[in-house]
Amino acid sequence: MNVSEDKDRLRSILERDEYTVYHHESNNNTLSEWLRGLLRKLMDLFPSVHMSRGQESITTYALAAIILALLIAALYWFAKQMVRQGQIRQRLQLSEDELTWSYRDYLQNAEQLKKEGALRESVRFIFLALLFYMQECRWVRIEKGKTNWEYAEELKLGNDGLLPLFKSGAILFDRVWYGKEAIQEASLNEFYEQVRSVIQATAPEGGARSEAR
Repeated sequence: MNVSEDKDRLRSILERDEYTVYHHESNNNTLSEWLRGLLRKLMDLFPSVHMSRGQESITTYALAAIILALLIAALYWFAKQMVRQGQIRQRLQLSEDELTWSYRDYLQNAEQLKKEGALRESVRFIFLALLFYMQECRWVRIEKGKTNWEYAEELKLGNDGLLPLFKSGAILFDRVWYGKEAIQEASLNEFYEQVRSVIQATAPEGGARSEAR
């Protein structure tokens, strides 16, 4: 029998049902033994607690379910973070006219749009008011085609205390404007007040008086 025939014979043995079942059961037993070992280590922390064999099996399955749930939760959290990172890297679209507006123009238009019920457009203008205010304070430099992620990186050097509001605002803006997600008026008002409060607290005295009116 040559080498080729030996390989074919070995392959046919490995593909038999009894070997496949044995391999599957072996993997299950390995996982079960690992869980039981983990359970015993946990039980060593509580020497006064004793379990019957039946209780140990039930607890092992419960432990497996908990570990699976934790893995699913971790994967969900990781996926959510990836989505958020993707959102904040979205390129910001601005027209030539919009590049000439001041943050005050954006705030005034945002308020008017809110009164008209155009909440989606109002969210965009509130976010742009924050962005253009950051430029007026020389914390960022607005350029066409720049991403919110790039603005966030600039803001780290200019005023990192404003970073949480900018990031949360960028995510809200992307969800509502690009993702077309509905927004409640209460959430819009909260975002508006956060931006207005930051401007009043950090703007030069003249600018603060102007926004307070």
